Amino acid sequence: MKAEKITALLLTAVLTATAFAGCGEQSNGNATPDEVSSTAQTYTTENEDNLSSEPTDAEATEPTTAQATTAPATTAPATRQEDKTEPVTQPTTAKPVNTAIAVKGISLSSSSLSVTSGSSKTVGVSFNPSNATNLSYNWSISDSTVATVNADGSSITVTGKNPGTANLTVTSSNGKTASCSITVNKAQTHNNTNSKPQNTTKPAADTTPYDDRPIPHSELCTDKNIAKITNAINEYFKGKGMKYTPSLNKNNTGWFFYQTVFDKTATRSVNEVISRATGYLDGEVNACLLGEHLYDDGTESYTYYCTYDKLEYNCYYERLSDGEYEIYLCYG
Repeated sequence: MKAEKITALLLTAVLTATAFAGCGEQSNGNATPDEVSSTAQTYTTENEDNLSSEPTDAEATEPTTAQATTAPATTAPATRQEDKTEPVTQPTTAKPVNTAIAVKGISLSSSSLSVTSGSSKTVGVSFNPSNATNLSYNWSISDSTVATVNADGSSITVTGKNPGTANLTVTSSNGKTASCSITVNKAQTHNNTNSKPQNTTKPAADTTPYDDRPIPHSELCTDKNIAKITNAINEYFKGKGMKYTPSLNKNNTGWFFYQTVFDKTATRSVNEVISRATGYLDGEVNACLLGEHLYDDGTESYTYYCTYDKLEYNCYYERLSDGEYEIYLCYG
């Protein structure tokens, strides 16, 4: 009897689990799989000693429980076609959108303009709003004998013709207008007889001889000016009694030299340089050729080994790469 009860309980649990496994989530039974599993566990874990030969409440309900856990055939719920409502789309026509920006106003940069005959002035044309779609305009002048008009984009040039007045009008494409009054005056002519005499006196020319006029070093250092200086030195020593010998040069005899770089930062005349150069070179001649002697007490004496008339000489110049000159006095 105990074995039969245990068998019946196990069968009930198996049938219940099988029914729920077949139905899945669409089962119409009242118990969930968790509840069934709990029930089966309860029955299988009962102590064997509690099962008596007499029927109990649990035994009395056993046939009902077994019949109730028989899983009925399940059918997936049908979807009623009439429950689905298909959306109905009505054809629509989009209204055209007008994106054009209309001109609200047109204006000129000047409300009045005054010009003389033959002269021109310019006025500007502007629109409100400035980003209007159509920025074209027409112009007109009330009297074309007074002035002429030339339009170029947002600029209008007015040229006076004859004395008088006229109105300049501009009109936008949608009829907005602006105007400017134009006055043309007669061009003035100057009467030279009534004008103040102009000072036509030219500044007095510098009558200072060029060679006596202080000049910049850059102007002094030219072949022409340096040639004047060397010629003057040659004449100086000729006057001292020395014999001019053109064949003498720094390669075949003794020499002294004067450099123009000494005067590089000064403004001097040609004659001033001549004076400085001859003084320097003559001093060299006296010191080296004529036997100048300086005593310990500061006094000087000269022992003339020779005189000017016993010497030959030649003075010439060489131009250096930096634009300066060296003036050589050769002696023999």
